[in-house]
Amino acid sequence: MKKVAAVLFVISLFPALFAAQLKTVPGYVSTSIYLSGLTAGHEKNFSSELSFRKAGEKEFRPALPLIYNANDKEARGVIVNLQENTSYELRLKYTDMGKSSSATAKFRTRSSVFPVAKTIVIDKNNWQGSLNITASGKPDGYIRYTAAPGFILDAKKADNAINITANYIILENLTIRNPKRNGIFLQNASNIVIRNCDISNFARVGKWRPDRCGWFYDGKELLNKDSGISIFDSSDILIERCYIHDTRAHANSWFYAHPAGPKAVDVKHAGAVTMRFNDFIGGDKHRFNDVIECEGNSSPQGGLYRDAEIYGNYLALSNDDGIELEGGECNTRFFRNRIEGTLCAISSGCCVNGPGYIFENLICFPGDEIGNHSQAFKNGHSQFGFGSVRIFNNTAVGYKAGIGSFSVKAHQGYLKLAALNNIIVSNNAYCSPNGLFVKAKSTLDYTMQYSETSPSILELVKKMKQDQHGITAKPDFVDAKYGVYRLKKGSVGTGAGCAIPNFQTGSKVNIGAYQDNSCDLPYRPWALRCDKAFLSFDCSKPHTEVVTLTATEKTDFRIMKNTEFTFFEVTPAQGTVLPGKPFKLTVKILPEKFTQARINRGAFLIRSKEGFSRPVGISADSRMLANLRANDRKGIISGKMVDKQKHQATFEFDIPVDSKALYMCIFTAYLPKQVSVSVDGGKPVSAITSVGATKTALWRKVLLPGARKRNNARAFTFKKGKHKITIHGAAPLKAVLIPKADSLMFAPEYE
Repeated sequence: MKKVAAVLFVISLFPALFAAQLKTVPGYVSTSIYLSGLTAGHEKNFSSELSFRKAGEKEFRPALPLIYNANDKEARGVIVNLQENTSYELRLKYTDMGKSSSATAKFRTRSSVFPVAKTIVIDKNNWQGSLNITASGKPDGYIRYTAAPGFILDAKKADNAINITANYIILENLTIRNPKRNGIFLQNASNIVIRNCDISNFARVGKWRPDRCGWFYDGKELLNKDSGISIFDSSDILIERCYIHDTRAHANSWFYAHPAGPKAVDVKHAGAVTMRFNDFIGGDKHRFNDVIECEGNSSPQGGLYRDAEIYGNYLALSNDDGIELEGGECNTRFFRNRIEGTLCAISSGCCVNGPGYIFENLICFPGDEIGNHSQAFKNGHSQFGFGSVRIFNNTAVGYKAGIGSFSVKAHQGYLKLAALNNIIVSNNAYCSPNGLFVKAKSTLDYTMQYSETSPSILELVKKMKQDQHGITAKPDFVDAKYGVYRLKKGSVGTGAGCAIPNFQTGSKVNIGAYQDNSCDLPYRPWALRCDKAFLSFDCSKPHTEVVTLTATEKTDFRIMKNTEFTFFEVTPAQGTVLPGKPFKLTVKILPEKFTQARINRGAFLIRSKEGFSRPVGISADSRMLANLRANDRKGIISGKMVDKQKHQATFEFDIPVDSKALYMCIFTAYLPKQVSVSVDGGKPVSAITSVGATKTALWRKVLLPGARKRNNARAFTFKKGKHKITIHGAAPLKAVLIPKADSLMFAPEYE
């Protein structure tokens, strides 16, 4: 008792030392807020009211309350929709274990105008094949690196084109080509600006090892970290208006195993990172692993671990996620981006600390390199964090599931996920009520969802007392074919959302990513707009489309696209758009350039010299071209059914040569998730099944358990001659062995 009394006496003498501490960490258009030194043992014992105003305004505007994390006794939150380089005030009222307090703070959002003390121009006279930046600038005098007009930083002999272990550096208007590993590598760097840079032809190619999960190796090293930009142990980074494309390497698809390979951006232990207005575009021949990958998925300091602003980006064509927000996720903001051509779109993982905010994004036209896709919003990981995720006003179209469930047991009673005002159009089911509402405390409401295969899923959700204001209806978009996913004026869903303080306000809030006609996604502060965001071509029909450009001021542009996108052309290649005078582009498909029977994916950019752009996605279906189908199917070995029972079938295969890597695909209307397989009368081995990229969803691949126990495929190994394979637990009608996914999955209808 004497010790307790002494502590209380000290606190009474120095109360400021023991009071909760309020801190802001401003970004460019939002700010993080931290209130530390609290005492509540559970979020139910903490509450807050947050409001803010621009300096000089009379009235405070409400913002979302802070979110309490009992694990570290800290309340966190954000204020969004701010203006760059502007002063604000905030007012906070809170109750901690029944004790009421208040705090105020002033802050100023960041400016993207930086003082430059010195400019270094890179040209043929000083370029040595790479650049190692170790000398720092100062807060009042950055060191700026740029290139002479037309000069290309060719780094074909260097691992990294540019290494930075310094502070207060600007890289601007650089064209980087051919580094062995990374375009730009940051290590222990801070206050770095990378602006309007074009990075391509990076990453080690390696040797494809179908006998080792379909990954690529350089000797014994698995190739999985090479990137256009790598950010390690760094902070206060701005990456804007950059174009990262045409990686030299390729990531495997989930057909074989968890993807491994190059990324546009790789992040590890990075704080206060802003990525905005960038175009990160993979390709079918050069897919990214994730477009943006975060390392340290289950670590509090993993990935973009705190104060990130990721907005206005176009993330396209990866074999796994559009972005991993996995790791600490303290006050991470991901908003007004567009993601397409991915297996999953946004992964929040376990969200160790949180909170994370995902809002006003467009997720559409999904699919990895063989057309498979999964969740628009992916949750769960090998551990379950105390952090929570907020998913507001997104539009997600075409994925198998909208919001994925949590894969591990949650901390009961803590609000893990809140999703409001989202449009989900899926081709399977909306979400898993068990994972979202039983394993973890979550809330879901004002959802507009539609699924042709599961039209009654909303009723199941309502049984969990969720989505009481939800709408089950097919959204009436302005023009879904061309990627214009605004709701038509007056259609179902307009004005049907709920107000979210500081995020969506007003008496009429639309469900989905768009509130009016003034913004395109990805968001870009640019005068030029185009009437179509996506073009889909069927090669059995005419191969030309027209895109119309308009501008509110005189705007020059040029067309840019990945070098591998040879199957289409855009004319004219450059031009000037004048106010009131629409400008037309013609996009033509070139069927003679197709090399496979597949859905060919691509994109082009209508881009300014400053790096602002409007991206247009491309899809061209060549699956029915007979000559390409025949070429893809070389190497397929068909099985002859020799025995069929109720839940079992045996096929005989005549293997022409010794083979270490053949994968099995079976044709069946229904197959359990797990079956067993025996080869030549051997002991049955448990196998996993999954759906291939088919129109009818009848071809499925059979995966034998991988050596690393990560749901990997392990190829069958055969000696030359006849072999029998028995499928136990199902009775497929057909079975084939294929040497790689390309053999069948691009054009699955196999005669």
